[in-house]
Amino acid sequence: MLKRFGILNTLIALIGVLSLGYLFYQVWYGLSATRSTAVVQSYESGTRGRGTAVVAYEVDGRPVEAKLRVWLLPLEEGQQVAILSRPDRPEVVQLDNFWQRYAAPVGMVLFAGAVIGWEVLKRLRKLGVEPNSARTGRT
Repeated sequence: MLKRFGILNTLIALIGVLSLGYLFYQVWYGLSATRSTAVVQSYESGTRGRGTAVVAYEVDGRPVEAKLRVWLLPLEEGQQVAILSRPDRPEVVQLDNFWQRYAAPVGMVLFAGAVIGWEVLKRLRKLGVEPNSARTGRT
């Protein structure tokens, strides 16, 4: 199967499956995490649009500092941001932002789905089966 499907297409399909798993993880994390507001203590811009911020917030009345990684979103010292954290690990936080959490995995799943769909259509055409023939009853 690997030979017929191609190594590159197999790799893209694997990335799509992993991205789908990460997307499910993000949904689960969002449902099980606690929403809070944190204050940016410091922000360091990295390469390729990445950045790391140190944020401070309170959990059960005690102060907590955590590192927050962001993509293509510069933050400023003193800025308030919405975060998600788990009660069992308050030092691990994520930005509560749709694009930060879902853009990459959704994009990768769609890309992998398009590549797999294209490959399936190529195979069907090679076998002489038209994609619409199953619906209309024509061959």
